Amino acid sequence: EKEEKFAKSRFTGILETMTHHLSLIDLREGQRGHISALAGGDSGIQEKLLAMGILPGRTIWLIKKFPSYVFEIGNSRFAVDRDIARAISVIPSLSD
Repeated sequence: EKEEKFAKSRFTGILETMTHHLSLIDLREGQRGHISALAGGDSGIQEKLLAMGILPGRTIWLIKKFPSYVFEIGNSRFAVDRDIARAISVIPSLSD
């Protein structure tokens, strides 16, 4: 029974690691990922992102981190500041 509990908890930990959500600012330049959620709280950032067409489920490619975060979604390229980039939650692509 102890071994079964250990195996189950280890498996759960592996799954959590595999689906770990990061912020766009955590990706490396050139890395791709899938948008998993948009944060922003009361600041209106989430509304800005939605208005720009930045939606969960889309593939995102981080091109540059400085002086602003430059990324592509589809055929569109965006440049945003760190606070907005932090509000974009992503699941990194395994192929990059």
